[in-house]
Amino acid sequence: MMKETLFIGIDPGTTSAYAVLDAEGNVKKVHSCRELGIADILRDVISMGIPIAVGTDKEKVPELIRKFSVNTGSRIVSAGHDLGIGEKKRMVRGFSYSNAHEMDALASAILAFNKYRSLLSRIRSYARSNSKQEAVNELFVYAIRDGMPVRKAAELIEDKDEEAKIVKKAIRERKFTKKDFIKLYEQLAGMRKENSLIREYNSELRNKTRDSEKEIKRLSQKHTRKKRLDSGKIDSLFRFKDKRINELNNEISEMRRENDRLEQEVSKLCLMLSGIGGKYLLKKLRNLGIGEFEAKRKIFGIKEGDLLLVEDANIYNEKVIGMIKGKVKAIICRRKPNKKTGKIKIAFLPADGLEIEENEHFAAVGREELDNRLQKKNILNNIIEDYKEGRK
Repeated sequence: MMKETLFIGIDPGTTSAYAVLDAEGNVKKVHSCRELGIADILRDVISMGIPIAVGTDKEKVPELIRKFSVNTGSRIVSAGHDLGIGEKKRMVRGFSYSNAHEMDALASAILAFNKYRSLLSRIRSYARSNSKQEAVNELFVYAIRDGMPVRKAAELIEDKDEEAKIVKKAIRERKFTKKDFIKLYEQLAGMRKENSLIREYNSELRNKTRDSEKEIKRLSQKHTRKKRLDSGKIDSLFRFKDKRINELNNEISEMRRENDRLEQEVSKLCLMLSGIGGKYLLKKLRNLGIGEFEAKRKIFGIKEGDLLLVEDANIYNEKVIGMIKGKVKAIICRRKPNKKTGKIKIAFLPADGLEIEENEHFAAVGREELDNRLQKKNILNNIIEDYKEGRK
């Protein structure tokens, strides 16, 4: 059974403090100490359960809270302003604490808990209505920490297929962006559903074929009994039978080929997911034209920090460039950008020499290998910019 879920508050400083609440809002622990480091806090908190949100009483998130979030995957909750002493005293009224640092940490934990109080209630209600009380902590983790819809989180928990296990393991270990894995899981689930529909349609076609053969047989028997059909009508009937059977068989063959193609696509995606640790995920486009961009954006979305693999970046639309400039991290190009394209302020990198694994919509490339190229690209750009500044 999964450990209980926790809401954390941290007050960093020379004397640091942290507070731990459970999913009911009960205080599990409040502690403060001089020189209390991130390793000490992580060790104590993780021994108690799974942190899903960490709060701070500051508008600007302190570095210690960011490190805690990175190490645990928990959501950061900060106030829209620095909380005043009066506000914090009202929040912690009725709770026990030993000093001002512990009061700040406890107020921060309560802030994080209150942020998700209504969602916690909705998840519990869903779990009761769908007989999933034993999985309520998993639902808290996937829905609050990882940002999945509650119904999709429940489907992922119930799914016993191998690709679902890979997705759950990847989210737990945080080897890659959680939203990317969730998106891939949804596409895998959609492919399985499409495969099921194709199989059902194949079954319907087989039934139609059998029904047609039965009808032909019935008509033939009727002819034999009555001896009234002339030979021309019989020949026509059998030609129709042969033609209809051939058409249905062709449809069945086409559906089987499509089914095989989709199953191969699912297998490729599963293989990519199972080996994604230590690699970047690339989203593939043929070019940067508006038609290609809009089509691919509907399939997998293009967001800040994405890496793109583009067949020919020299084909582009100014509107598309405006949408991705300053947003995507880099574009790996199979065809070398020309001088005009090279002047666009986007990091274009050649695909030559990179070991790329790919399927129809996605590709994966070694993280260290690509980081080295990006670093060299940035150094070169800085040298060029410095040179231009010196010439002015």
